[in-house]
Amino acid sequence: MKTPYDTVVRLRKNALDALRREMALAEARREEAHRRLTAHFAAIETERAALPAAPFADFGAYLARMRGIEVQLRRDITRLDAEVDALAARIEAEFGEFKTLDLAAEKFREARRREEAQKEQAEFDEAALQRHIRNAGDL
Repeated sequence: MKTPYDTVVRLRKNALDALRREMALAEARREEAHRRLTAHFAAIETERAALPAAPFADFGAYLARMRGIEVQLRRDITRLDAEVDALAARIEAEFGEFKTLDLAAEKFREARRREEAQKEQAEFDEAALQRHIRNAGDL
């Protein structure tokens, strides 16, 4: 049954779905940043383990460069965490608006069903009354 809310409910649902897709992509980017950080630490440990084999290597310079990369990775993760949190808040707000409209549409449908049921019952009552009047006149 159509309601005056159908179009706006569909638009809100599409917007909510788009936000959920955007959230999934942001979470994937965040997970990738965490994987890069883990790989970064593994690379440092690999170099540290190889240090005895290369006594003239400047591990201090390597470590300083790697610390700079670590700081950048941590900044990226912080930025991505904030992006995911912002998207979660937007999804929550959008879902609230969608649910409000969806409930209004359902109440509208239920009111229409009740009206139709009452109309049908009134028609049955009228038919029964007419049949009763006809049968009473035959007596």
